[in-house]
Amino acid sequence: MKTLEQSLDEAWNDTKKLFSYPPIKKPEFTDNTNTAAIDMSNHKITVSKKFVRKVSSNAAKNNYSLDDSTIMKGLLHHEVNHYMYCPYDMTTLMKIEDQISKVTDNNIHTIANYFMDVVINLDLMKKKKRMEVSEVYKHLDKIHPVDQLMSAIYQDKTRADFGVNITSPGMNARLDELKKIDYLNKKKWMKSSKKFAELITDLINDQNKNDLLKVDNWDSDCYTDGDIEKALSDVAKEFDVRDFKDAVKRAGIKVNSIPQGIDSLYYDQQSKKYLMHIKPRNVKGKSVENTEHKKYEISDSYSSIDVFNSYGKYMPGLSQVWKPVEQPINGTLAGIPDLVLALDTSGSMPDPTKELSPAVLGAFCAAKLYLEKNSRVATYNFSSNIYLTEFSRDKAKIFKNLSMFQDGGTFFDVQSLSNLINSTKTKADLMIVTDMGIENFDETMNYLKTIKKANRINILWIDSYSDIDISNLNSDNFNIYKIKDNNDIPKIMIGESTR
Repeated sequence: MKTLEQSLDEAWNDTKKLFSYPPIKKPEFTDNTNTAAIDMSNHKITVSKKFVRKVSSNAAKNNYSLDDSTIMKGLLHHEVNHYMYCPYDMTTLMKIEDQISKVTDNNIHTIANYFMDVVINLDLMKKKKRMEVSEVYKHLDKIHPVDQLMSAIYQDKTRADFGVNITSPGMNARLDELKKIDYLNKKKWMKSSKKFAELITDLINDQNKNDLLKVDNWDSDCYTDGDIEKALSDVAKEFDVRDFKDAVKRAGIKVNSIPQGIDSLYYDQQSKKYLMHIKPRNVKGKSVENTEHKKYEISDSYSSIDVFNSYGKYMPGLSQVWKPVEQPINGTLAGIPDLVLALDTSGSMPDPTKELSPAVLGAFCAAKLYLEKNSRVATYNFSSNIYLTEFSRDKAKIFKNLSMFQDGGTFFDVQSLSNLINSTKTKADLMIVTDMGIENFDETMNYLKTIKKANRINILWIDSYSDIDISNLNSDNFNIYKIKDNNDIPKIMIGESTR
């Protein structure tokens, strides 16, 4: 008679062949999990001996002969298919949970786990033609109505016996709708998971939650820091700012673990949608060379990755990027000037922490343009108070100030801006985004017309006040753009940077 260890070896050899030898470690037994589990951070599967014995005992009670290796094949196929197919990565997990959150605030994690289990089990049984997982489900105690519905779906799709019989008209109606969902169409997973949630969410309550089968438990703890950073980068490009914050909170990711802050991270990733380049100018006193490496961070540009020393991987914490090293020179050379970004964050401007602010997104695009060409950026956040950052290439500090919202009045401290601009050794570019509702408007405009240490000044005037006369302000180095569509702001700021 085979031991459990021998049966596990047999099951693992079969699983490796089925999935073309995935990079997963040999499974081990443990009683620290309910059934079986795969850790995406160390690529290791653990199997509960207690669970294997429970399934085997249930089968024996029904006078059914079930080999231990068959049970473990079903478990291993299930876990590896999570790794290979769904959720595959944390990005997919966060997107599925986001869709479910639009249906309910309760049991989001549990519903997502059930949906993903249906996806991978049907993939195993229908596409891969492997039924060992059905032997496991057939001999589980299905007390909760959700577990009965899941087995009924499998029973209908495969015509195999899963030991359930739905008799209630109401449950049969739910089952009919659940069967219509296209679980194996990956492009429809988001829509399908939402529909799935609509059909089962009210069946789960505080009184019966403990009756649910605890088969899987997918969350951020299953992934490495690099996996989490990649997921944050991916979803930030697709979600609105509120959904992004909710997704981060739901995943159990601590906001204080994000150096530049959650709002800055969101706009940093949104800005990657824009293809950007910048035209060199003659500048003095510095030359920047790529002579050293550092680890890739999600705020870095893909263009800075040294592919040959990164094993072809675009992964935070693994990929190598060039670290710019500044070298002093004499004379001038073609280069990129420094930049001052002045951003109006008064109450009349969009709040970037609650909705997508084109003004803040445009500022991020402009800042990254200059930073990626190794120039320095200073920021000037103005409302009732002034918050500024000195010229630097510290992305976290720059981005954090750009995404901060004051929600006050609008006062432009001319002296503070003058001191900031004069602190650079070379002429800097100046970009200002404002609705022009500035209390000291005349003083501000008179100052801007007299700045000597600026290559050019560009003001993006949003929500234009029609009673302000700007006819005498535009010049070769001083341009004011009236913005009719806020979504044009990023493109204009990018365009001005490359002019």
